[in-house]
This record gives sequence, C-alpha cells and structure tokens, in this order.
Amino acid sequence: MTNPTLVRRKSPVALSLLTTAALLGALVVLNVVLSRVVVRADLTEDRLYSLTDATRNVVGKLTDPCRVVVYWGEKIPGTAEPVRRHLRGLLEEYVAASDGRIVVQWPTMDENGTKDADEKGIPEAQFGVMDANERSIVKAHAGLAILYEDKAETIPNLVQMQEDESGFTLATDLEYQLTSRIHKLTRTSTTLVGLVTETTAPRFDFQSPRNRPTDNFMGLAQLLDETYGNGLRRSVDLEQPVAADLTVLVVLAPKEWNEKKAFHLEQFLLRGGKVLLLLNPMDWEALQGRTELKKSGLEDWLKSFGVEVAPGVVADYDPPAQCAAVLPTGDIRRYPSWIRLLAANLDGRNPALTGLGGVPMYFASSLVVDAKAQEAAGRTFTTLATTSDAAFVRQDLAGLTQFDGPEGKALGKQTMMVSLQGKFTSYWKGKPSPAEPPPPPADAAMGDAPPAPATPADAPMGDAPPAPATPADAAMGDAPAMTEAPAATEAPAMEGAPPAPPAMETDGAKGPEGEPGDPAKPAAPPARLDEGSGMLVVLGDADLVSDQFAGGSRDVTAGATMYINKLGGFALVPNLVGWLSGGDELLGLRARGSTDRKMDEISKEKAQTLQHVNVFGLPVLVFLLGLVVYFVRKHRS
Repeated sequence: MTNPTLVRRKSPVALSLLTTAALLGALVVLNVVLSRVVVRADLTEDRLYSLTDATRNVVGKLTDPCRVVVYWGEKIPGTAEPVRRHLRGLLEEYVAASDGRIVVQWPTMDENGTKDADEKGIPEAQFGVMDANERSIVKAHAGLAILYEDKAETIPNLVQMQEDESGFTLATDLEYQLTSRIHKLTRTSTTLVGLVTETTAPRFDFQSPRNRPTDNFMGLAQLLDETYGNGLRRSVDLEQPVAADLTVLVVLAPKEWNEKKAFHLEQFLLRGGKVLLLLNPMDWEALQGRTELKKSGLEDWLKSFGVEVAPGVVADYDPPAQCAAVLPTGDIRRYPSWIRLLAANLDGRNPALTGLGGVPMYFASSLVVDAKAQEAAGRTFTTLATTSDAAFVRQDLAGLTQFDGPEGKALGKQTMMVSLQGKFTSYWKGKPSPAEPPPPPADAAMGDAPPAPATPADAPMGDAPPAPATPADAAMGDAPAMTEAPAATEAPAMEGAPPAPPAMETDGAKGPEGEPGDPAKPAAPPARLDEGSGMLVVLGDADLVSDQFAGGSRDVTAGATMYINKLGGFALVPNLVGWLSGGDELLGLRARGSTDRKMDEISKEKAQTLQHVNVFGLPVLVFLLGLVVYFVRKHRS
C-alpha cells in the first residue's frame, strides 16, 4: 500500500521537474517562432541604422508612394557585401518610418537592369579587386534612383573606399543625400535662395599657384541644388534690385563692390530678407606680402551696423583647433593659420550648429562687433562661432606660409561668426541712393544742364562726395550711362514686396500717330526703404566652402585637405542656409555625414553561432535554473 505522506513529499519535486521540462519546450518553440519575426533594434555603437528625427519627419509626411530603385551590379566585389547589407538595413528603416509609402526595389542587373541604370544617369563605378596577389579593376553600377510622381532624383555613387583603403563603405552622408532628395521631390512650398558668386575665391597653392585653374564655388552650389532644386538661383546680379520672391541671399567672397551692389543688398535686408555674408579678404598676392588685403567694398556699410573686419589673419595655437597642411616635401604639419572651429566654440543653442565640430577655415579674418551699438539699434546680437583661447591675429603677412609658434604673442579668443537680427537703418539715409540718377539743376533747361561730375562706380564707400550722386549703373570706361526711373516715393513699403505698377492711362491719350498710348509701361522699381527689419549673418571666411579645398579637380592640394581636415564647411554653410530659410528638417543630417561611421563586420560562422545562442541559450539557462530548484526541493524532501 502506498504511503500518502511519501506521495505528498515527492509531488513537489516531480512537479518542479515536469514544469521545467514543459517551460524548456515552450521557450524553444517560442524562440524559433520569434526568430522568424523581424524586430529591429540598432545596437551599433554609432547608431548606423537609426534614422534621425529629421529623416523621420520628412518621410513621415509622404502622401503618395515613393519608389527607391537600387542598381547593384553583379560584378561588385564580394568584399563589398557588408556594404550591401548595411544599405539594405538602412532602406528598411526608411520603409518602416514611411509607414510603407516608400517601396524599395532591387532589380536584376541583367541587360534590362543595366540599360535602365544607364537611362537614369547612373554610371558604372570602378572597384579594385585583389586576385592571386594581383590587383584588377572591374566596373559595375552602384547607385539608386528615387521616383516620386513624375519626378526623379538619383544618387549615382553609393560605395566609397574606407579612409585606410582596407575595404569599402557606404557614403558617409548617405542619409542626408537620401532625405534631401526625398524632401526636394515632395515639398509643396518653394523657398528661394540666391547665390552671389560673381567674384571667385582667392587661390592658395604652396607649390605652383600660377598653374592652377581659377577657383569658384560650384561644389556648394551643387550641394544646395540637392535641397532646393528650382528654388535655388545660382547667379544673382546685385547691379539690379533683388527679386522680391527671394528669401535668403548667400554672398560669397565679395571683392571691391561698388555702392550700387551694396545698396541693393541692403534694400533686400531692409525688406525682411536674410543675408549670409562670407567675407574673404586674403588672396595669393596678399599672402606673399606683395599687396595689401583687398577690400570687399562693404567695410563702411558693415561699420554703420557696428561690425568691423579686423585687419590681418587669425591663427590658433591650440593643436586641436588647427588644421593640417601638406608641405611641398609631402610632410603633413599642423598649420596655425588654418584654424578649426571646435564644437565647444560653436553656439550650441543654434539648430544649424548642433552636432557640428571640426569646421576648417583657411586664412580667416576675425570680426569685431559693437555690442552697445546693437543694443541701441534694438537688434539681437549673437556670437555664433569663436576660436579657442589660444588665437592670435597676425597683421604682418610676410612669410605667412611659414609655420611658427605662439611664443611672444598675446593670445585670446577671436570672434569668427556673428548674427544680427532686428531693425536696420540704411547707410544711405538722408543721402541720394546709388541706384538713382542725379537730379538736374532746377534752374536749367533739361537739354542745357551741364553733366554731373562723375564718380567711379566702384569707388570705396566714404571717398565719393555725397552729392551729386553718380549713376551707379554707368558702364566702365566711356560707355554711356543707363539711367533708371526714380524710385516711387508715394508707394508704401508692403512687407518687402515691390509696389504695384502705375495704373494704365484711360483718358484716351493718343500716340504720335493718333493711336492709343503704349500700354506696356515698365513696372516701378521697389520703393526705397531707409529703415526695415532683417537678419544678417557674417562669417570671416569663404574658403571653407570653396572648390579649392573640396577634393575635386580644382583642389589645389590634390584632395589632401579634404581627407585630413574634412569638409565641415560644407555642413556648416548649408545648415545656416536651411536655418535662415526656415527649413530645419535637414539640419542634423549634414553634420552626421561629416565623419566616417564604420561598422565592424562579423563572419558568417560567428553570425550562425549567435543565432543558435539566441534560439537555445535562454531556454537552456531556464532549464538549468529549473534543475537547481529541483535538486534544492529534493534535498529538502
């Protein structure tokens, strides 16, 4: 006969063993099921697969399907397979963030796929392949197209070499490229940005400056075009009034401007416009000490607003705040006059500067701002960027290309970028406008009036007599001057918009042949403003976005500065343009793409091992814990 007491004693132990076995089986089955369910969690150190809030905001606003077609050639080396997996994972994040409105396609790269890629304007890229200790080159497509409604944008090159040339990686700014193109295709409002680039940037070449092509800012224009498209006007002529539909003007490296250009820039500012002014007083002749620093023509105009450009060139003797230069010998050395704006010296409250750091500036000038003048005028004054505390303004430009030290110098922080926002009073208030023709003498017949004394149109401000004014649009040399209609004085200033054209005559006025008068009368020019509110951002260098330091064919350092000093300026300036234009969606993306974010790859065998551990590891751990409970209960029994 079975002892009931013994059954009761053995029942808990048997129950524990039975429960553990059942739990083990249930966990194994559950893990097998969950292993086939996609659950995304980005555990990479640099958050390689995590989209920024800017991207989520852009793709979350999609209302229609957007197709992303990836052209991945079959001849791409197997060593680039981690890049393909990285790209696939990133695009899956876009699909998830868009709630399925983004559809990703990977067409087979047969004859039809190759033809489609060629038609989309995606060229074949070159890839180096190591085979039997021999290096060969293969060509294959590695790009994508973004299709939305009847519009299309492309990213022709997705893959690039790692900095150490040990393998391949995705373009570091790929998220910015993707999101900016989607934003460009889908935005409904148009923000118009104008570039004033009629003067090219100065050249600096320590080896052969006279044999280099003329520099310009094509790289920056192309970068802005990716965001603004038809909303970007690449060449704004300030000999004429600024179009009323422009909202932001980017002025790059002005040189010896006449008063007329400065006046039209000021009128744009007074009408509520926003100006990003990148000064650049240094050129090669001045660098060699053969000439003085060239003037922008805006010195007196800026001074009237309490901003002065300090003479000389800024050097920073804090090693982290220095960029590197490549010597003719091939050596690389830190160079004090190629300064680096560090994150600690940027205004972190400004969204355009968040996440930035290491922004290079080449032979830059510091700014001196009269804070009391800003307060008296009712303007908000903000210092956006400074050097470190170990900076020095070198006014002696002789031998500037030599590498020196801080010995014997009074070091201190220098202001490199400022913003002024609020009320501005015209530099020409109470004086004739440079854009107006001189008034004829009141007591002389129009045909007999003696000509007004001419003043060169490009004379520096302050040197020309205040009256009579010279026609600012007079041609250089002996060409006749083209006069403009006087500014309308009775039209009110309407939020920066030009006044309506004069009403058409309806009193039956006849022309010379008895026909009605010509109805095609020109519209009146914008009403002149002597006061207004706007925003002015001044930066003491334009070389940070010039082609000569951008790594392209015009780079005077053969791309060395791009790889050593990075391209922080090409994140800073577009961010500032986005901030001024109200387009905050893309601000954080450029900074994220300014550094190379690498992903450590694991082997296929290790990946399989981790998968097995994931499926069976937890159940086994629970089983072992159950055995411990079993033996403890058995021992107590």
